[in-house]
Amino acid sequence: MREQILFGPHRVFPGRLSVSRTFGDIEAKRTKYLGNPKVVIATPDIKCFKIEDNYDYIVLGCDGIYDKLSNTEVIQAGWEAAKKKFTDRGQAIHENCGFAVEQ
Repeated sequence: MREQILFGPHRVFPGRLSVSRTFGDIEAKRTKYLGNPKVVIATPDIKCFKIEDNYDYIVLGCDGIYDKLSNTEVIQAGWEAAKKKFTDRGQAIHENCGFAVEQ
């Protein structure tokens, strides 16, 4: 399936369900709407860790980012955004997501 997906938004329910919508599309889960409760789940992967004094920042990202970028590339993109001193955080996020799409 991965080879078939060329452009986003990525969909997980035959052309209708966007990854970011998997929490709210009831027709994909309920059999009375022809959905399958075992296909779409809303159980997140959770990792706990202690935040240390030497951490500069924490990056939260979805598989759409980490399918395209390595951890090193994500860190480098974060530092590049920090160097540019964006006044709008949304602009920094948009630029970094754009970088992932280009890869």
